[in-house]
Amino acid sequence: MAAVLEALPGHIENTRRESGCVTFAVTRDVRIRNRFNVHEVFASEQAFRDHQARVRKSHWGRVSASAERHYQVVGADSR
Repeated sequence: MAAVLEALPGHIENTRRESGCVTFAVTRDVRIRNRFNVHEVFASEQAFRDHQARVRKSHWGRVSASAERHYQVVGADSR
């Protein structure tokens, strides 16, 4: 957890600077302290794919590799 908390600010900053990032917010869950809630919006499906590819190769990707993730991806045409 210490490594995640140390790397998270850089990950947030890098993501927000990505071309196509509209919104990126990470909050620590108030009930489950080792859970983080992430809300991210990208301008296009390609921008989201580019983000995922960057993250896999990044320091954050290595630090958070063992984190369990639960996604709900909603596309523009599913609204």
